[in-house]
Amino acid sequence: MTIPNVLQAPMGALGAVGMRKSVPGNAAARKPPRYGMTMWFKVVVTDPAGGTSHLGLWSGCSGLAVNLETEPVWAGGQYLAPYLTPRQITYPNVTLERAMEARSAAQVRSWLELVAGKWISGDEGGAGMVHEKAGGSAPGTAQFRGTTVTVSLFSALVPGDGKAAPAGGTEREVAKWELRDAIPVSWSAPALSAGGGGVATEKLVLTHRGFLDAAPAGSAPGGLNTQHQGQLTLSCQGKSLQLQYNPREVTEERTTRVGNENEGQTLTINGEELIYDRKKLTLSALQIEGVTAVADGCRKLWEWTDLDYSKEKKGAPKQVQLRMGSGTGLVFDEQVLIKTAKVSYCRFTTSGVPSRALVTLTLIVVEQKQKTRA
Repeated sequence: MTIPNVLQAPMGALGAVGMRKSVPGNAAARKPPRYGMTMWFKVVVTDPAGGTSHLGLWSGCSGLAVNLETEPVWAGGQYLAPYLTPRQITYPNVTLERAMEARSAAQVRSWLELVAGKWISGDEGGAGMVHEKAGGSAPGTAQFRGTTVTVSLFSALVPGDGKAAPAGGTEREVAKWELRDAIPVSWSAPALSAGGGGVATEKLVLTHRGFLDAAPAGSAPGGLNTQHQGQLTLSCQGKSLQLQYNPREVTEERTTRVGNENEGQTLTINGEELIYDRKKLTLSALQIEGVTAVADGCRKLWEWTDLDYSKEKKGAPKQVQLRMGSGTGLVFDEQVLIKTAKVSYCRFTTSGVPSRALVTLTLIVVEQKQKTRA
């Protein structure tokens, strides 16, 4: 789906609008169709600080589109056409442009400085986009979450109708798109030349999290799933670690032993004999974002990989409860041992403190040993 580029122009530039032939006695037929005109639009970039002001007026907007991506599946013996399975929904960047003037240019610069200071260079980085505190479910205070950009498209004035729409009215509005959590990714000024004579125009390029409201069940209002339910959580000895993002891929490997259903390596904890070598889970590329979350998460992972030398455990590995998923279907709810935990620190603050980590976990599922029937 691609929305045509819109460019605001003076009222005198308005072209002719197609009208249906009036039919006596049919009021609906006499009313002209409401075509959206590319020169009649409004763009409002909400003040990122949460105020009521916005970042000035814009004369051009392009890039309003959405892509519903699919994954083709070719079944054996089927060569005419693939089956289609869903992948993800993506949105291209949106470009705003306008003539430069002092006040609005200063507003945009202030916004860029806010993003550069609190989001790009901030200790918590993009952690605010998760909308949750590390290790908990309560909403957290984000350093920067982006802002809402609203683009409204209007129909042209019809002959004999020079009245403006009532205050707050939307009768001339043909369509509206609210770009959620918009973040500036590029700004540019025109090339300057002593031999030129044109109006200087600035361009602001935004990335965003979409405008569709096709929210899955359990999502927060606004169409975005914050993974508030079914989030990957590890718990051990009264402490828990809730990952900010669920893994994109989980590999489950199970070994079947022939000859003795109870054969396998066993471990005795608290007098209970457990089997721990028949089922393995691998969770790859778990991303932890922000100084606070990285420090908390990695400290717990290293603690849980140590052996338990308490009087009762006598050097046994620590059992960790893994939960991910909610509702019906395959829900992960396992007692596991952390065989390996690999952490790659891939982003740092100006003071050298890790602010982003990619974690790979190899987990051994612990099962109760079944008694052999006589």
